Amino acid sequence: MYKEFNRGNLGAIQEKMVEKLKEIENELGIKFESQGCSFGDIEATFKIKGIIAGTDPGKDKFEKYCNLYGLEKSDFGKTFSERGKEYKITGILTSSRKYPIEVVRLSDGQKMKYTVSGVKTALGK
Repeated sequence: MYKEFNRGNLGAIQEKMVEKLKEIENELGIKFESQGCSFGDIEATFKIKGIIAGTDPGKDKFEKYCNLYGLEKSDFGKTFSERGKEYKITGILTSSRKYPIEVVRLSDGQKMKYTVSGVKTALGK
């Protein structure tokens, strides 16, 4: 039994929650992801994200809004090189004016944001 929440025990609690959620993922057709938490000594709030199985929210949003940025639906998932590194387009952040394009660096999986003009130039547009 826990008597307080702290950084040390929250990791173990989150792992246990995700483990239990995995048991019902197939039954419900939903993939669950832990999105962090906030806490005090005796209270914690956990953020859990549910995604309908077989869907890709990043792709759906990109396809919905890409034309507003002069990009095409087919640009989702494309790769490009910059400064000797390979990147893959993974989404779009409509709330970000300066860096709205989400990418992942393929060498290490690091998620990053790019400008529209930088992505267009890299794709040869």
